[in-house]
Formats: sequence, structure tokens, C-alpha cells
Amino acid sequence: MNSEYTIYSKLNCQSCEKAKDLVKSKGLEYTYMTLDVHFTLQELFAVCDKPPRSFPQVFVDGKLLGGLKELREHLGVYV
Repeated sequence: MNSEYTIYSKLNCQSCEKAKDLVKSKGLEYTYMTLDVHFTLQELFAVCDKPPRSFPQVFVDGKLLGGLKELREHLGVYV
């Protein structure tokens, strides 16, 4: 079974775009959500263990993975 990735992003966020491009390049299924378009900060706070300090916030199968750095580590991509 393939994992499902959800990327919580905000407008004009280069790291968010890099996260999206990374999962896309790996052929992974993902949902890309943008702050104030698809969700509010309060909705994001409700699904995070602790208030996020940066974007993107990446979830794998509904569990918080972290940001771009953690996504790269998870996928074995080192820059």
C-alpha cells in the first residue's frame, strides 16, 4: 500500500514548492493545501501536535512528518 502525503503550504513559499516538486518527482500521491485557501491556521493547529513554526508542514498517512528537511530525509534525498 502506498503512503499518502499531505503538504500544508502558504503562498509564495519556496520550500513548499520544493516539497511538492519532490513528492511529485517520486511519483507519490499527495494533496497540496494552501493556507487561507484550503485551511486556516486554527485548522492546522488542530491537526498538529504542537503549533507549527514554519511551512511546509508535511503529513504522511495522517501523521506529522515535519518540514522540507524531514521530507527529504524520509525519502532518502540529501542535498
